Amino acid sequence: MKSKKLFILLCAFLILGKVLTFSLVDSWAVNQNGEEWANIFMGGMKVGYAHSVTTEVIKENQKSYTKDSEMLIKMARFGSKFEAKYTVNSVLDADLSPISFLAKSTLGDSQRNLEGKKEGNVLKVTLDFAGEVTKRDIDLTAGLVLEENINDIMKTKALKTGDKYKLKVFIKELMKVEDAEVLIKEKSTLILNGISVPVYVLETSMLGFVSTDYLSEDKESLKSESIQMSLSIVKTNKEDALNFTETSDIAFAFSIDSNYVFQNPFLVKYVRAKISGDTPDIDIFSKDNNMQTVELNKNENTAIVTVKSFSEPISKTSFPVKDEKFKKYLAPTTYEQCNDKEIVNLAKKIIGQEKNTFKAVVLIKEWVYKNLKKTALITNWSSAKEVLVSRKGDCKAHAILMSTLVKAVGIPAKICAGIVPSGKNFMYHMWTSVYVGKWVSMDPTFNQNFADATHIEIASGVMDEEGIVKIAKNLVLSLGKITVEVLEWR
Repeated sequence: MKSKKLFILLCAFLILGKVLTFSLVDSWAVNQNGEEWANIFMGGMKVGYAHSVTTEVIKENQKSYTKDSEMLIKMARFGSKFEAKYTVNSVLDADLSPISFLAKSTLGDSQRNLEGKKEGNVLKVTLDFAGEVTKRDIDLTAGLVLEENINDIMKTKALKTGDKYKLKVFIKELMKVEDAEVLIKEKSTLILNGISVPVYVLETSMLGFVSTDYLSEDKESLKSESIQMSLSIVKTNKEDALNFTETSDIAFAFSIDSNYVFQNPFLVKYVRAKISGDTPDIDIFSKDNNMQTVELNKNENTAIVTVKSFSEPISKTSFPVKDEKFKKYLAPTTYEQCNDKEIVNLAKKIIGQEKNTFKAVVLIKEWVYKNLKKTALITNWSSAKEVLVSRKGDCKAHAILMSTLVKAVGIPAKICAGIVPSGKNFMYHMWTSVYVGKWVSMDPTFNQNFADATHIEIASGVMDEEGIVKIAKNLVLSLGKITVEVLEWR
């Protein structure tokens, strides 16, 4: 498997979920003619199944394969249900390189279709998402494999401990090619259904993440896992895979333990906290944030994070911003269609005749807060256009819509992801940072002109391929692996 709270956890998980998690689960490999079923577990709880069928096709003495994969995840959060479905139908050449594919993902109300077709030495890729069509040409001359076929490729190899294989992998959710390295780590044993089974252990490194696959001596996929994402997939039969007696509630599966309960976090102007973790690298907290400073102790794997909320007046500045250094913070992305005519017109209507940058941003933030129905359930990872249609959403929907409307009138913006307190725990959350002469964090979900000091930022960026991976990587490195000790606050 390679490559996912006040309105939260899957904010982190679904960024990665669309970038990595679906890639992870739909890579469940099968024999060249066969069918496989597997259970999907997150944090030790069953949350879904993976199903794959591969068929060998012989036509005019030419061999090819069809592979049909599906993944269904069902979860609950505080009793509210969430469902995600992902399917891939692909046609592969004899060497398992792609001839064509159609990938469909559905998360709540959000649908995304991605189609690819080989023409000569180019893979023609078309994305249909939120009414927008994006096309891209992928060079095939260096060789290419789809992420769900990495194990299939490895099954054609002589698995010798210590050997490494480098692959060019097309990541559908990013519409780009990434380097992957597969290490034949060792021969070992795996306990499966109480039975010790001899296995090959393979480690795949890609996008800064490591996944581990366990293949039988007959090269059958038995188990795949990503410890970083607390995900595992284990071979089973159809009856067991489809058995959902009840939906797992993951509300607190990845909540973060804390030593202090804030009675009114919105009024907090200063926080100093010690963050400890079992994460392989504690250096995951944002340092390019005007509100936040970070002191690392790598020997103890701890970080002292100090956050100060803005309270001073913001100097008057004008917009649109023309400075070239802010170009990427003004550009449209798949999720932020800030050049869309409807969005531009709405943003202009919201701010009216306001010329002061900070005041214009506050008007947009308040409009988002007042016009979106708050949903506690993370139902999807929606684009700004989809949010405008549904007029509802969680923290990430608020953050995405605000950043899009702000950029539509020429004001730089980026998305922030991190943690905030909720009762005795910290939970994952997203908000928006805008440039108003300086970068200032605002929270449209909580209607805060200045995000309070309990907002501990893990990562920030724009919602392009690079920014999504950056945010997702840092969030996943913290999932279930850190604790927060509040040292001082006021």
